Amino acid sequence: MPQGFHPGRRVLYLSIESTTGTYAGSAIVFAIGNATLPAQSLKFAPAVDFTERRPDSNSAQKNRSVPGAQKATVTFSSRWITGASKGVPGALSPLLKTAMKETVVATTSTAYTWDENTQTRLSVGWGTIRDDGTIEVQHAIAGAGLQKLVLKADDKGKPVMADWTLIGKVAYESAVVVALDDSTPQAGSIVYVDDYTKGFTFAGLTVRSGLLSRSISKFELDISQKSDLGTDVGDPSGYDWMHAGLCDVTLKADAAKTTVAGAPDLANLIAGATASAAMTITNAAGNTFVLTLPNLQPTKLSEGSRDGGNVSTWDIEADAVKTNNGSAAVASDAFTLLFGGA
Repeated sequence: MPQGFHPGRRVLYLSIESTTGTYAGSAIVFAIGNATLPAQSLKFAPAVDFTERRPDSNSAQKNRSVPGAQKATVTFSSRWITGASKGVPGALSPLLKTAMKETVVATTSTAYTWDENTQTRLSVGWGTIRDDGTIEVQHAIAGAGLQKLVLKADDKGKPVMADWTLIGKVAYESAVVVALDDSTPQAGSIVYVDDYTKGFTFAGLTVRSGLLSRSISKFELDISQKSDLGTDVGDPSGYDWMHAGLCDVTLKADAAKTTVAGAPDLANLIAGATASAAMTITNAAGNTFVLTLPNLQPTKLSEGSRDGGNVSTWDIEADAVKTNNGSAAVASDAFTLLFGGA
């Protein structure tokens, strides 16, 4: 019976391109040093633009379609983790830098804010290991960037998780699509980041403000951009790299109902009012993550319940917006992701 491939035996490789949109090369991409992020639910979804051919003839059947441009989406999840120490970018850095500005203060912190001007792009590889461990099937995309990040905790005490969506072009090397059978897989030598001690859990929050200071059991921060790949007819895929699009940031939370005086949620929704919100989470290693949202504008409000149906809630959805709509402030004012330390 032929050997199979288990969907859980996969490896994610992330390599920053030295030239934007140019595949970094399989020897570089599939190096074990690029596979330090423990990813799960990894999925590759290629999309080839086919042109249907149905010439006029004596037959009602169509002809063979013509394949065209090729791009792909890669999705996966990971824990939200900090770097090895304060002021040292961690395993999430390559992903975040494709959409955000990274500001490092040595021995102190690493901060991320939106940056529509960033030219950082990734060559992303993934390998699927055969059941007997002797073959790793490898594929890759190039010119890839972050299209969507969902940062969330599904309940109190649950890990803070990140759901990632990347888009890129199907990678070619020497005019041949990257599709390899590696007969010397190195998966057993990979040293992953310790996401148990470096990861964050939605409990024991020390500092909170605004909506995030209320009685909530879960949250979801959605950072998305309306991005797509640019055209390059000189590339076999037909594309160059992911081009930045408009940024949308939305926070969802299940706030327990309180008095109107304490939280005039309906009035704020009707008035289009904005307010700041923030929270600080500390991990087992003593490092902190600070989420800052200077201006949240509620856009949706619906009644719900939690805790066995015994606690009434307002399920609130709010947009994180620029600091001042009348200024030249850029979208980075809408949020800050700050990794610090003890």
